[in-house]
Amino acid sequence: MKIKLLLLLLIFATGFSSGQVVVQEDFNASTSLPTGWTSNGSGTSTQSCDGNSFRRNVYNTGGNSTMTLTTPNQVASSNGNDISVSVDYKVVDWSLATSPTPANFGTLELQFSIDDGSNWTTFSTIDSSNHIVSNTCALISGIIPAANVPIGSDVKIRTLNTYNSGDYYMYNDNFTAVQLGACLSPMALDAANITSSSADLSWTSGGSGESSWEVEYGIDGFTQGAGTTITPATNPVSTTGLMSNTDYDYYVRANCGAGDYSEWAGPFSFTTLCAAEIPDYLEDFSSYIPGCWVEAVDGDPVNGPSSLGSSNWAEEEFAHLGSGLGGVNINIYQTGDIEWLLSPQFDLSAGGYEINLDVAFTDYDDTTQGVFDADDDVRLLYTLNGVTWNTIVQWNAANGNTPAAAGETFNADLSAITGSNVQFAIYSDEGATASGDKDFHIDNFQVRTIPSCQEPTNLAVTNITATSAT
Repeated sequence: MKIKLLLLLLIFATGFSSGQVVVQEDFNASTSLPTGWTSNGSGTSTQSCDGNSFRRNVYNTGGNSTMTLTTPNQVASSNGNDISVSVDYKVVDWSLATSPTPANFGTLELQFSIDDGSNWTTFSTIDSSNHIVSNTCALISGIIPAANVPIGSDVKIRTLNTYNSGDYYMYNDNFTAVQLGACLSPMALDAANITSSSADLSWTSGGSGESSWEVEYGIDGFTQGAGTTITPATNPVSTTGLMSNTDYDYYVRANCGAGDYSEWAGPFSFTTLCAAEIPDYLEDFSSYIPGCWVEAVDGDPVNGPSSLGSSNWAEEEFAHLGSGLGGVNINIYQTGDIEWLLSPQFDLSAGGYEINLDVAFTDYDDTTQGVFDADDDVRLLYTLNGVTWNTIVQWNAANGNTPAAAGETFNADLSAITGSNVQFAIYSDEGATASGDKDFHIDNFQVRTIPSCQEPTNLAVTNITATSAT
């Protein structure tokens, strides 16, 4: 499933919004400063509070006597209410970053500015009287009074550490500022119970106490205002009538009542599942990976693959016979290598179907007949529930059914399989010993109604002379 933005925490990584001050920055996206932030420290994951933190070595009263970490200037953002601010911090010795620094290190202040940093006002201070001496992070917090941030005013906030004694690292992390009384955007958007035509959308309230929301969704990349709107929406909310195998985006905002809405949160992206195919179906592998096919690795032929998403199956001319033939193959070479190629699901509930595909077995990148090692194992499998897999055919040395190098057609009656979500897979296992280098090929994968008159298969010509052939 594709996730474009997980909201990073609330609204933006740097936290801009119109009509309310919101900052939620954990600095975990990078050790570089987020856009618009400034600091004379540097980002690090070493002995950090959580993920990444910003720190500076502060050790004298000269050029290394302070550390600052400053938010972007949020232009005309104040709604006129109090602003609650908190920042994680710790002070540890420079020579041993696990050793806490005594309380006389200096001061750490929270300051704000309404003129883009020309003037700063302190609203909370850590000093010798309240510093927590620890090698783990503590909290500095405070309230910017509403009277100091009138409606429509700019707001910029910073930490300021000023040196007194010692040689230490000052760490800052998890910078949060929320304007009280604001209608806050939801966070932690998610999608669950995704099917080919529906999904349940959910999120976490931003903390405004709201019980109603507005949701807008549409095909990936849609322009807000042109999507489908659900209002009022509950949390979670179900969407139906979606198209199968399609990428969707959705946005959500809180309805705090009396016409007060939060900023939109999103987009969050999800992909609907493929709908079950109803035969007749043909895949000629003219492009790879075909829609709704899935690669996978590891696992076993009874319990299925253990890791979905990629494998060593690859597009290749069938049986290496020339260009324009399409097909895919798996190179059986590496010890213990287990590779899967999974088909879409099929609705076989009507009954009377068969599976039909071309197979070939050659030496690696050659037309020479391949020979199975004793522990090589290639199978055509099916599952009714995605949990337990069943073998339709097993190609190996013991069964003596090695496919021809030039290719042959395999056919199996599926009349006894009448599930509505049947999935097939080609499974390849090199085994514990690897002594060969072979390619197993497939092409023209069909699930179809059983023909009333089967076409001939496995055509071959022998005993060719100048005037005759068998």
